Amino acid sequence: MVAALLGWLFVSSALLAQDVARSPEMVPGRYEQQGTGFRDSFERLKSKGYDAYVAELAAAHPSHRELAATMLGVVGDPRAIPVLATFVATETYEPTRHGAYVGLVLLGERRYVAELLKALERDIPEYPQWIKGGGIPGNPLASAARSFRILSEYAVPLPADVIDELFRRLDHMDSSVSGDAAIALQNATGIGFGFRTDVSDRRPYAPRADAWRAWWKDNRGRYLARQNYVVNGLELVLSSEGDRLTAAFHNRGTTPLRLVAPAADPVKARRETGCADGPSLNLVDPRGTSIQHLRSETGPCSAFFVPDDVMRWEAIELTPGAFHSFRLPAVVAKQPFALAYQTAACGSGRWCGEVRSNFVTP
Repeated sequence: MVAALLGWLFVSSALLAQDVARSPEMVPGRYEQQGTGFRDSFERLKSKGYDAYVAELAAAHPSHRELAATMLGVVGDPRAIPVLATFVATETYEPTRHGAYVGLVLLGERRYVAELLKALERDIPEYPQWIKGGGIPGNPLASAARSFRILSEYAVPLPADVIDELFRRLDHMDSSVSGDAAIALQNATGIGFGFRTDVSDRRPYAPRADAWRAWWKDNRGRYLARQNYVVNGLELVLSSEGDRLTAAFHNRGTTPLRLVAPAADPVKARRETGCADGPSLNLVDPRGTSIQHLRSETGPCSAFFVPDDVMRWEAIELTPGAFHSFRLPAVVAKQPFALAYQTAACGSGRWCGEVRSNFVTP
């Protein structure tokens, strides 16, 4: 059963991210976790308990030992730290050691991330022959990519040098490697640009990988400093003073940006009931779940107009370096939240994509 589960997870590790609207601007994906298949399965297995998984570290099959070592991290009992440290010192099968590294990192031993990174960085000249021959013996590269995917599913922050290497692996000939790398990147950064590997021909998605890498080049320092991302040249900043919330769009690019935005002081200025496609503006929690709609995508005219559009919107153009500030209505959030602005109405020089602000605490 355990071997069957591992086999299924390995085969299904190709990227299953949802595609987004095709456009020259390469709209980024939503700020959400894109894959949690390993975590979902592991959470169902954790009830087996600490003692059972310690015993399975002595199993004959290396995949059983690998799963047991990872599950000790999922179970979360700190007694497993010295047990796994001893295990990695004696285990000879590299993918199984990777499972133990994952378990140790999940238990807070972050120094083992470096060991996984070494495996991810190491090129394997025999890979083309392995692929043609239909067998890859003890594939350390695939297990390293899978390990970082698992860590990303458990929201373990990945260092920037790991992100760099995962981007390099997007082009790998093995779709299991590139797929796990892509899911790990999406989970870690929240951005995806609609890149996929679960297709027979990946060439049409190469421009999306290039756009994704360009975004990372612009935002690598912001990722490290936990600052707002800049998406297609646009940054969104949220600030609070008592009960007053103010947001601002900032053009950090080099060309003018055209967008539809709330007017400077739009709250209850008038009720807008337009029918054209428009952007959405939502408050979201740290997991990306919407907790309050300030404006939904309006779409076609409807008799059932949701009363969330209490703000006056207008078309604006932001020159490079310029700001556009606006006040928000009262919010109902009780937990930390960010502001998410999204539109897929691309073309004619209009900004499109999804951009999120910093988080504030009510």
